Parts: sequence; structure tokens; C-alpha cells
Amino acid sequence: MVDAASMPARIERSAAAAELRARLKAELLRRQDTREFKAAVRAKILECGRTDTPPMAPQRKVLEDKARLLLLCCSRRAGKSEVLSRMIADALLGCSHGEWVVFGARTLGIAKDIIWAELSVLDAKYCLGWSINNSDLSIATQSGGRFRLFGVDDRKSVDKVRGKKYRLVICDEASTYDEHLRELVEVAFDPGTKDLDGRIVLSGTPGYVKVGYWYEASQGIVRGWSCHHWTIRDNTHIADVEAKLAETREMFGWDDDHPTYVCEYLGVWADNSTLLVCDYNDARNGIDELPDDYSLSWRHVIGIDFGSVDATAWVVLAVNPYTDERYVVYSFSQSGLLGDEPVEITRELVERFKTTYVVSDPAGGGLPFYKTFNAKHGQSMGCVIRSANKTDLLGRIRMFNAELRTGRLKFLRREAAGVIAETRRLLWKDERKNVIVEGKAFPMDNWDALLYACMEVISWKSRDKPPDSGPVETNPALIAAEKARKERARIAQRKTHGSWFER
Repeated sequence: MVDAASMPARIERSAAAAELRARLKAELLRRQDTREFKAAVRAKILECGRTDTPPMAPQRKVLEDKARLLLLCCSRRAGKSEVLSRMIADALLGCSHGEWVVFGARTLGIAKDIIWAELSVLDAKYCLGWSINNSDLSIATQSGGRFRLFGVDDRKSVDKVRGKKYRLVICDEASTYDEHLRELVEVAFDPGTKDLDGRIVLSGTPGYVKVGYWYEASQGIVRGWSCHHWTIRDNTHIADVEAKLAETREMFGWDDDHPTYVCEYLGVWADNSTLLVCDYNDARNGIDELPDDYSLSWRHVIGIDFGSVDATAWVVLAVNPYTDERYVVYSFSQSGLLGDEPVEITRELVERFKTTYVVSDPAGGGLPFYKTFNAKHGQSMGCVIRSANKTDLLGRIRMFNAELRTGRLKFLRREAAGVIAETRRLLWKDERKNVIVEGKAFPMDNWDALLYACMEVISWKSRDKPPDSGPVETNPALIAAEKARKERARIAQRKTHGSWFER
């Protein structure tokens, strides 16, 4: 039984203990907010990280480098993520209210896989007091600083990171950003770091094609970047590195100079032109402006590659009715689309380019989109999405390359930047050239959409150009072309009402 006489004493002791804990917590918070305490914690994090191990020599050089523009070009398993997590924690401890630290990769999921767990461990180990939100992948510090992950899988992502004050920006896996990296650095992040004299870090492995902002910055072509390079061989935490590298070469049948081995394991740029899938040449196939006679009276074809996990991509091909020339005038890709969003984007493009030619792959996850568009807009717009030709991939690639080599296929550089980047980077898996390398580092959504559109028009024949006999209203040839377009719309409308197996 509880002694009633001792109850007041127990209550008093409990209250005293609670008051002591509250005072200790308040004192701890007060000390944590002092400059001396933060400096000590930052020094400890930079020296020990999450594993209580001092940084390796290449990592230490990075941590001691105070340059505003920092570039880390490494091989796989070199220990790059460990350095980046320490830099993020250090920057967050120096953040005040309204100041940001961000970490990005090609997609939000990749960014989370790379760094999120490491930051959570640092917070728990050093009692940083961060408010971690696992839903929107953000962190708030006690001093008002903010951290967020971001993905760069389309041009809209660039707009999402504009307008903030940045103390530190990290763009990881920079070789996968394609054409977005230059715009991110020059348009979004460089202005955003001016207030705080913030830092921008680009990191990743070398690419397979020596083009783009990542290559230019790592080679000193773009000035101002302090470049660091090290490889798996410098990682003292991996035992028998040479034996493991030899095992990898033997497993895949690679020589010491195989492009994939050189790039991924030695961290050296490899000119992989012998394994490029597409014969794109920018001097021959890239243009800055369309011909003077271009108009919406040309035939336009929209190719769509629907992605339920990957991005959904749209590419618009304009066909000159009087020559063999085809122009890629638009490309766009977006992941994470919901409901009827792909349908509405397609409708807007059909209206914008005045076309009834739309091709897509209706298999798998694309079938609901395919059916929804045809049922919802097929009749009103006179446009029914047709199934894309997906047979004989190697044969289609040969025909596609013939269009590139002859110069018949041209790309509008700015508007078609996304599909150009993918076309220039696609690689064969090996010298047999029968399997394309796939993965997050080699997206091909835009390219698939372009291939669908190209195969739709590959057999089209040009017609004789009529004499310039007056305005459109009185030009017999253009009147005939308009009648033909209306006839195609009428047929499409009839098919919309038919049974699904008749379409």
C-alpha cells in the first residue's frame, strides 16, 4: 500500500525533477543557439560525419575548399555522398530565417535515395533539433532555415526553385540533367545565391558524350568552377579495390579502356561515339529558326510516349508538304501526371498545331489515356489517336538514322532541347549494337515519342508546290488541302462512334 504521509514528498520530488529537466532543456537550447556551440558542432560534423571517421584526403580537400562554385567529378563509390551530407548539415547550422539549402537529382525519388537517410542519421547523432517532414521531404531548423529535395525531370522544375535565398545548392548526378542544368545554374540558382554569397555544387560521374554544361564546367570551358576529381581507388574504406575492379571487368567482358568502365569506375570522360545509337550531328540536324515558308498549313504529327512510372513525353513533328524535310518543332515531358492531365495536354497540342495526326503506344498504362482521349475529344476535334508502330526496333532505328544522315530530319534547338539531349546520349549496350542501354541515367521518353512520329510520316510523299496564285482563300491547291483535312477529320469522327475493334 502507498503511504499517504509520503505522497506530498513524492509529488514535490517529481515536480522538482520536472522543473530540473525543463531548466536543462532550456539551457541546452540556449547553448545550441550560441555561435560557439554551433561552431563546435559544425566542426565535429565536418570531421566525423555520421560514421565517426575522418574524411579521406580528397574529401578533406573539398570540405576545406571555400570556392563559391564547386564541382565534384568522381567515379562510382568514391564517397561523394558522405561529403555532400556533411556540407548540407554545416550549411543548415549557418542558416537564418528564410534561408534555404536544397539538394537535387534528376527525379525527387533519386534525390531521396541518395541523401535523405544520411541527413536523418546526422540529426539524431548530433541532436540538431531539426523538424523533419518525411511527407514533403523537407527540414526546418530551429533558427528558421529550410532544406528541401528537388527533382529536375522537366523545364517546369526550373521554375519551382526560383525566387528563394540560397545558402547552399547541390545538383547531384549532374550528367543526367540534360539541357536543364545550364538553365538551373544561370537562371535559378546563381541569382538566388547572391544575397548570402551562397555556394553552388555540381557533382556526379562523367558523361558518355562530351557535350553539355556538365562537360564544359568539368573541363574548365565554363569558367569559375573549382573542380575536384577522385575515384573508387581513393576510397580507403573499400578493401581490395583492384581485385573488385578486375572482377567487374571479367564479369562484363570489358577491356581496361571500355567506355563504360572508364566512365563509371575510373571517373574519366569517355567519348563513346562508336556506341551511339543515333547519328545526330548538330551542325547538320540542329537549327535555330524554321524556314520562312513554315506555317500551320504544314502537316503536324504528335508522337506520345505514355509513362505511368517514367515521364510522359510529347514530340511534335512538322512535315513540309512540298519537300522531304521534317522538323521537330516541340518536345515536352512530365512525370507524376494525374487523372486527365495527359489528355488535356494532348488536346491543347492538337488545337495549337491544328492536326489530326496523333500516334501513341496504347499498351500497358497508356491504354486508359488512349481510350479517354478518343472518347472525350475524338468526335469534337475530329482526331483519333492511332497506335504507334512498335515492331522491329532495330529496323526503325536504321530508318531514323537515314533521316538524320541525309539531313531530312532537323531539330529546332530551343523548342526541341529535351529530345535532342536524349537523341545524343542513347548508347548501345555493347559492340553488337542490338540492345540499347536503359536506366535513369539514359531516359528515352522523348526519343520514343519522336520515333513514333517519324515512323508515321516515313512513307509520306511530297507533292508539287503550287504556283503562288494569290491568297489562301483563292488558291486551289490550298483549298484542296483543306478539303482533304476535313475529310480526314470526318473519317476520324466516324471511327470515334464505331466499336473499339473497328478503330
